[in-house]
Amino acid sequence: MKKTLLITGGTGILGKHLVTRFLANGHRVTILCRNPKPDLFPTSNQPRWLQGDVSLARLGLEQKSYQSLVKTTDTVFHLAARTDFKGKNLEAYTPVNINGVRTIYSFAAKANAPLHHVSTAFVCGRQQGTLSEQMLDRGQKFRNFYEESKFRGECFLRKQQAATALPITIYRPSIILERQPDRNSGGNFGPFTFLDAIFRLLLSLKRQQSSPEIIRVQGCRESSMPFIFDDDAAETIYTLSNLPEQLGKTFHLTTASSFANNEIENLFNQAFGRQVVCWANAEDILKNPLRPAEELLARRTKVYADYLDLNLDFTRANLDDALGAQTLPDLSTNEVLTAFSRFLACRKTGEASPAPLPGDRTAGDITLYFTRYLPEFLNRPMLQNLVSLNTLFWLKIQTVGTWSIQIGEGCLRTIKPGKTGAFGYTVTPDTFLKIVRGQRSPQEGFFQGQIAINGDTREGLRTATALEEFFSTYPYQEGSCQCQK
Repeated sequence: MKKTLLITGGTGILGKHLVTRFLANGHRVTILCRNPKPDLFPTSNQPRWLQGDVSLARLGLEQKSYQSLVKTTDTVFHLAARTDFKGKNLEAYTPVNINGVRTIYSFAAKANAPLHHVSTAFVCGRQQGTLSEQMLDRGQKFRNFYEESKFRGECFLRKQQAATALPITIYRPSIILERQPDRNSGGNFGPFTFLDAIFRLLLSLKRQQSSPEIIRVQGCRESSMPFIFDDDAAETIYTLSNLPEQLGKTFHLTTASSFANNEIENLFNQAFGRQVVCWANAEDILKNPLRPAEELLARRTKVYADYLDLNLDFTRANLDDALGAQTLPDLSTNEVLTAFSRFLACRKTGEASPAPLPGDRTAGDITLYFTRYLPEFLNRPMLQNLVSLNTLFWLKIQTVGTWSIQIGEGCLRTIKPGKTGAFGYTVTPDTFLKIVRGQRSPQEGFFQGQIAINGDTREGLRTATALEEFFSTYPYQEGSCQCQK
């Protein structure tokens, strides 16, 4: 049966996936938002856009429009919320996260339309340990006013669940990552912004050729972060909402196992080919005060600090009973790194744009690098430190060509046109030449969004780090194919 839905927050990272899913299955969708985006959904079945505001009476609509919406809506999804941590008091979040819940509930009750509300797993506040889907008010303290506002909104709905027959289903996602970031992603807030701040500091120290000190990040190596991908969470909400027997329940939208903090530490260290960063607990930092670079990082990432020592087990009995234990699979390090690389590629200009056409000289120099310069190293050890390197990958130089390179036991084995291997790199001509000249490190190109790693991102980053010494030892000089050996 096709539904007529009202969705708030339909342009957000969860909302846009949910809207897309409903439209694809022929449902009629009305999106209520402050700033309609008519071109957001390139589908034949288009949503209806209503400019409104959940913090205002009647959703900010004229009486006639509001009454018409009440009569034509049979299901409501409420995703609109203020989600940053920057508010200085609860009042900053009250209009949307508390009053907005009351307003949308009032609408759903008038329409007699089941209400699906997206909350957060962190209504638990500062509690640690095992947390069930039934738990809510336990006198907990909160890390920030965002958490408290979502808690208060959910408390209101819990009271309505007990007092009325209207089905109110609550979804509690944990920390959401975008799998496919785009030009609208990230801004200046979110998990990827935290990772970006650390890598930018490390790159800055590398460029300054600072002493190889290990940067400490306040947090616990044994803790973990409950990451989930946006599309997985939205698909789960869509599926649950279509099961009548699940209406009125509360669901933790979390993976069975959280993403370990030590994997984040390992990712940093592998990217730079040595230990450059480590987690440090509060006791260690009291004994050994932060150095200037560490203080700078701590200031820039202060809003995330309370989430770096989590010891949480969000049980998901309702979710597992409804959809099975395989729902919301654990995130791999490679998946997180791949999503982060896409975030970086979009961050500078909003979205990666095609490389400009290179001049004849540039294209010619790049072609000579693969056809004359590199072949001089065939079947010879590239560097002593690379004797254990075995890999096959491809390099796509935008608008110039693609070459595949095989390395075995540290020796360059083959260089062939075409695309072969489990991973590869897409890079602009200018960035490629700077790297092979030894003027820029591969890590810098990657973390500034100038190199895209396709396929096995983790292996691609590890290989690029291993080859950095080769590029600096044997810098390519255009017009000369004589190796400096």
